[in-house]
Amino acid sequence: MNGTSFAAPVATGIAALLLSVNSSLYNDDIEQIIRLGVEDKGDPGFDNLYGTGRVNARAALDLIRLPNVVKQWTASGGSSVSSTNTYTMVFFSTPGLATGIYIVKRYDVRKTVSFPQSFISTPYVWGRGVATNGYSAASPNFGMGWCNVVSGSETSTGVTLQTYVYKVWNIMGQYLGYYPTSPSNVTFAYTALEENPPPSTPTNFYGTGGQGQNPTLHWDSVVEPDIDYLELKRTVTGQGGGNRVFTLSPGTTQYTDNTVIIDKFGFATIKYKLRSVDYASQYSGYTNTVTYSGEGLWKQMADFEIIPEEYALHAAFPNPFNPSTSIRFDLPERSRVSMIIYDVLGRTVRTLVQDAMEPGFNEIRWGGKDDKGNPVPTGMYIYRFSAFSEESDKQFNKSNKLVLMK
Repeated sequence: MNGTSFAAPVATGIAALLLSVNSSLYNDDIEQIIRLGVEDKGDPGFDNLYGTGRVNARAALDLIRLPNVVKQWTASGGSSVSSTNTYTMVFFSTPGLATGIYIVKRYDVRKTVSFPQSFISTPYVWGRGVATNGYSAASPNFGMGWCNVVSGSETSTGVTLQTYVYKVWNIMGQYLGYYPTSPSNVTFAYTALEENPPPSTPTNFYGTGGQGQNPTLHWDSVVEPDIDYLELKRTVTGQGGGNRVFTLSPGTTQYTDNTVIIDKFGFATIKYKLRSVDYASQYSGYTNTVTYSGEGLWKQMADFEIIPEEYALHAAFPNPFNPSTSIRFDLPERSRVSMIIYDVLGRTVRTLVQDAMEPGFNEIRWGGKDDKGNPVPTGMYIYRFSAFSEESDKQFNKSNKLVLMK
């Protein structure tokens, strides 16, 4: 980035803040995020007095916080769309070439890629040179990776990427080959930043089961890669203590509720609906509702009370855990609930719940991944449960420790 010596420590500080939130950011990511967060001063756009604008640490940090997501991808293979005539060029510290003057022919290599996921609108997209094995057009050339986004090619579904490779001859005319690689062997690295779309609602949700049986709910497999878990909600009228939310793994396609007996003459109405939750803690819409008449057996189960008498956060099980653990919590009243995983430095790792919930006994699973779906390292974590009643002035806060052992 261009700037004065006074700006350097400010930009460096913002870079450190960005890395503290997302340690997987590359140098190109940090540069582009800082640029996107600047406040335009003076004349619109770039000007000699203010340059690109005044950096804004808060704006840069907000760009990489939920619901925005930073997605880093690579694409292999490219095609040459044009080439230059031969000319002389200096390479410095280029792998496989001694520093010196060479005869080269430059090839413009491009690849149009489709994003592995969709976005709500056209995302910000940029290339990552460090992870790209093509070079820039600079002369002299220092053999550093370079990847560019072709201007105007960005859409909500894809982009065209660009880099350069060279045919190289020594000054005596001896052909040395392609550097750093041939067009078909180019690897492009790029990053997209945009608001993450909420996950899709599960489809084909229906129930089976006859008189005297347990209800079984069915749905089609949810195939989106960013799904963290499925949330099956049971609502009961005519019998107390039956409201509950079940947390299911994303590959699940059916669930049998062994605490309910179907009885067409039963005095309770039991309703089920399903939604998916992604790693950014975004919820899909609910499916259609499946309704049964019957009776709940939770009153007869020793492990359950009709309705919790008080708020409670229970110890996670198993703990230590690998690869996943379950956390139970009790709600005596309809409440606004949050369940957040922190590391030992107090940084947010994973937001498991942030929603209004009905009274009842609840359980949620954590699979040892952060909000971007990346596995977290072995170590100690803190899970914090907060609940604020929507029926009274009650509130509850409690934290417990978790240990992930791999």
